[in-house]
Amino acid sequence: EGEGGGGGGGQGDTLALLGSLMDASHRSCSDDYECSSVEVERLVKVMRNAGALGARLTGAGWGGCAVALVRRSEAQAVMDDIWKHFYLARSNGGVLAG
Repeated sequence: EGEGGGGGGGQGDTLALLGSLMDASHRSCSDDYECSSVEVERLVKVMRNAGALGARLTGAGWGGCAVALVRRSEAQAVMDDIWKHFYLARSNGGVLAG
C-alpha cells in the first residue's frame, strides 16, 4: 500500500486530516473532560514530537494509554524516538522500576 496519492484529496491529505482530528479529540478529552493524566499528556507530546501525524489518549481507563497515527515509512523511527524520549527517559529517571 502506498502512502502518497495522485492528485488532490489523496491519502496524504486524508492522513493529515485524520491526524488533526485525533489531536483535536485528545485536546477535548484532556481539556473538556479532564480524563487524561500527566503521563499520557507527556506520551502524546513525545509521539507528536517524534513525527506522529496525530496522537490521542484511548482506552477505558481515563487516560491509561495512547495511540498515534504514523506513516508506515516512518514507523520504526517514531517508535525508536518514543522509546528514547518517553520509556527510556522514565526508566533512567527512576520512574519505572525494572
